[in-house]
Order: sequence, then C-alpha cells, then structure tokens
Amino acid sequence: MSITEHSIPRVSRYNFATNARAELYVGLVGVMEAVALFLVMPVTQRIGRRLVLGGGPFICCLLLLANLFLPEGG
Repeated sequence: MSITEHSIPRVSRYNFATNARAELYVGLVGVMEAVALFLVMPVTQRIGRRLVLGGGPFICCLLLLANLFLPEGG
C-alpha cells in the first residue's frame, strides 16, 4: 500500500442523503430555513440586531445545558 492510500480517508457510500430520499431532505432543510427567516427577521426589526446576536447564543447555551438533564429513554 502506498502512502497516499493511507492519507486519504475513505468516504462511505452510505450517508443520510443516500439512505433517505434526497427530495425529502432538501424539502425539510428548506422548511427549517423558511421558519428561521420568517421568525428571526421580525424579531430583529423589533428588538434590534445587537440583542438578537447577543441573546441568541446565550439562549442556545441554556437550551443545550437543559438538554443534559432530559432523560435518555424519551
């Protein structure tokens, strides 16, 4: 085996986009982006860009910490 065969990682043929239908994946991503756009833009206009950009990561941090305390079983 040459050194280039070791340095290039193998790409799996199976990933999320190939296991699921690609159209469904693209559609779900589009829906999530549309919701984010139509939710964030009015909030930004009302309370200001500085508060949204400062508070967004803080809220994300709080939600991630809260996720640690959720039970695993669902």
